[in-house]
Amino acid sequence: MKRLLCLVCLSSIAVSGGADTADDALALAQRTLAYVEKTEKRPAMAAELNALTQRLTEAKETAARAVLEKEIRALRRRILFSHPDLSFNRLLACQRNLPYSHATHMVDQYVGRYSRAGGAGLIVIDDWKTVPKKHEILKGKLPSGTTLNPDLNWDADRVLFAFCDHTDRRTLLQKLIPVYSETLGRKISRTNSSVGRSVNRVDPTNPMFDDEPFNHPATAFRYFIYEAALDGSWVRQLTGTEKDAMTTWEGRQTVLIEDVDPCYLPDGGFAFTYGIRCVGGNVWAGGTSLPHNYFNTFNTYRIDGVEETHFTPGRPHILCARRDRPDQLTIPVALGSYFWPAGRSYNGKIGEVLAYDRILTETELQAVENYLSEKWLGRTLHAQAEKDAKAKAVCSALAEVDVGKEGTLDLNGKNLTVAALSGSGRIINSSSAPATLTVTGASAFTGEVAANVRLAARK
Repeated sequence: MKRLLCLVCLSSIAVSGGADTADDALALAQRTLAYVEKTEKRPAMAAELNALTQRLTEAKETAARAVLEKEIRALRRRILFSHPDLSFNRLLACQRNLPYSHATHMVDQYVGRYSRAGGAGLIVIDDWKTVPKKHEILKGKLPSGTTLNPDLNWDADRVLFAFCDHTDRRTLLQKLIPVYSETLGRKISRTNSSVGRSVNRVDPTNPMFDDEPFNHPATAFRYFIYEAALDGSWVRQLTGTEKDAMTTWEGRQTVLIEDVDPCYLPDGGFAFTYGIRCVGGNVWAGGTSLPHNYFNTFNTYRIDGVEETHFTPGRPHILCARRDRPDQLTIPVALGSYFWPAGRSYNGKIGEVLAYDRILTETELQAVENYLSEKWLGRTLHAQAEKDAKAKAVCSALAEVDVGKEGTLDLNGKNLTVAALSGSGRIINSSSAPATLTVTGASAFTGEVAANVRLAARK
């Protein structure tokens, strides 16, 4: 059984200055005694309260009544603390600097990059009913940081908690780069970049900012789960270590995991909530998190032939996005990047892209998915679509194709027909099987064509 109380907050009641509140204090003390005596009679405390009641009735002077009010409130405190549910002598509390977060949002305040270091972290308060004595159980055992979410073990000898290490991981060279941002989180626009364009990357092992020349120490801050002994003899980190595979449910993660809200389980283990730092990963359909694998402003999403919005990273997939709402047609479309100037980009490889200027029928869509799946995955997604030759025709009649200067078009052993061809990049065929690229319209391509690619024109 847990024999300590995790202290959440303390509050006070403000009263108007100068008002006589002695009668209110007496009424509250009487109600408190009646509540506590539901568990067991308190004859001594009842007699003491009756004596104070008589003295308050006889007191006329304001100063005398004020003195009696203090005595009544002190007695009520002893009455309340005599309740059997409070029959313990120690409190566990989380002590932080205030405010402990730069963020004002109810979610962002639990993100490590917005946290503020300071405070003793976890403290045990002995003799809390009489003369409280504070013991700092993390003192000298952890670097400067922020502590959240303590949970007491069933035997009250250990505690789980979330901790954000504020150690500056910048190299000497990185520390020479000036940081122009003000306090992190104060003036960071949520639409400019993942933590704002005024902050700089710090942790070389952190993939979150590989494409941004930023250097702010807070970009690496994140919460992990720790455990400590209540007597202060040891502290250990449980998540986020070298032994932690940092995997998530069904591989659904972005680029930076944070762990909070730990809770002991009856079987000896523990559960916790993992938070996913946005920008990157496997949610590609949209929403406010704006991750890397992301097609924005479309209305229907399919993965490997099935309507879905998540996929497992590290494996090839056939992704389909369809826009069928007229009010969405004027919004820009971006592939491999976010259409808003926010510094986000796709982190992976793209084998082939097919784009159409009309909404395909379901049969046509299945044929396109089959074409891509057979070519890149070596399997068929839809058996029925294989029988419809008319639907398969949409797979080989592409619109105009432009191969940019740094771009490469790989036929991969498949014949391809396009309406027009332009650009100055490279056209290759990585397969041993021959492949032909047929252009039915104008061709202004000036780039390189590999020897095993046959370029044909058909009017």
